[in-house]
Amino acid sequence: GIAEVHGALIPAMREFLEPFGRVIIGLSGGVDSAVSLALLVEALGSEKVIAVNMPTKFNSSTTQRLAARCAENLGVEYRVVPIQALVDAHVETLQEAGFPAPAGLALENLQARIRGASIQATVAQMEGGVFVCNGNKTEIALNYFTLYGDGAGAAAFLGDLWKGQVYELARFLNQRAGRELIPEEIMTIVPS
Repeated sequence: GIAEVHGALIPAMREFLEPFGRVIIGLSGGVDSAVSLALLVEALGSEKVIAVNMPTKFNSSTTQRLAARCAENLGVEYRVVPIQALVDAHVETLQEAGFPAPAGLALENLQARIRGASIQATVAQMEGGVFVCNGNKTEIALNYFTLYGDGAGAAAFLGDLWKGQVYELARFLNQRAGRELIPEEIMTIVPS
């Protein structure tokens, strides 16, 4: 059951991440990053975790608000690092080299790579720590993640959980705490 999954994740996270200074997590306002954050806080304590939201013009104010609320509920340091200027600079650089402007999936993947390989990796290095991947087994099985982007990180603790189990774990964490660690709206919002 989900209690047993939880009971295995916490000591695994603690053992793997304890040696590192800080743990950086991209906090999108979605269920995967919210569950990852709640588990990290339980395993390591809130003072060891930094949650980073990295919006572009495509991110809704709803998910940004939910990410901030989740970080507040869990008592972690929370930073917002807008990356639209970086995305625009990459697009401009490619165009100056004679390539067309990335669109569709290429543009989405560019944003994911800036978030993972650029922002989170750099912050982790500056903090003497690591960053984690929030991907789950469903995304990995369907190849629905960006290499060097949201698929990057020192470890993917949700990587053996199907998406349904992530939702189940979110509810379990809230019930176990007796309060809303993960905002209910994160569990009911339609994933992007």
